Amino acid sequence: MDITIDYDLKSKIELENLGKNNAAYRVIDMTERIIKKIAIGLFIFNLVFYFLFPNSSIENMFVRSTSGINIAGVIVLIFIECNTVFFAVGFSMMMKYAVKAFLPIIALSKMDESMNIIDNKLICSYKQNIFSPFNQRTFLAIDLSRIYSIDYDESSHEIVIDGYMEEKTIEYSPVLETVKFEEMRHNTTKLYDYYSPSLYVILNQYK
Repeated sequence: MDITIDYDLKSKIELENLGKNNAAYRVIDMTERIIKKIAIGLFIFNLVFYFLFPNSSIENMFVRSTSGINIAGVIVLIFIECNTVFFAVGFSMMMKYAVKAFLPIIALSKMDESMNIIDNKLICSYKQNIFSPFNQRTFLAIDLSRIYSIDYDESSHEIVIDGYMEEKTIEYSPVLETVKFEEMRHNTTKLYDYYSPSLYVILNQYK
């Protein structure tokens, strides 16, 4: 039985997990929020400061003239401040999205993945990440007749499986049917349900 992968859902889940589990992403996300708040706060503070203390700095040229408030100068001042805010916020957002694009490449996510059911075993085959040797693949086999429990988190699509399984990494890419799993042990593993049909539904049929 072949199980297909919903790559859009997989990308979404991986990004969400990076946000929760990757320190670099969390730092960038927090930095973006702080920069936004600081930029908006400085924008408001500067405008108020310029009007309260018009003679304190060069802003006097923009805000006031000898006849009173210079409307054109105020417009120029607001334009300058808005540009500063937009630049700060835009730069922080660019950093965040660059991290979003780059981290999944170096994260330990599954690449070139396939999922099959063969001889009453659920077999997941994949490359560990982009830096893995070209001909190296990891195989995870779960004995569907010896699954003790399945926990599913619908919000994160996380499935925790308790049962007999075996994981091995092979230095070449064999035909899946020729890979032997002869050292099954009681263990727990975590998978994410971005498959079609739903992996959670399939597993419950064998539980």
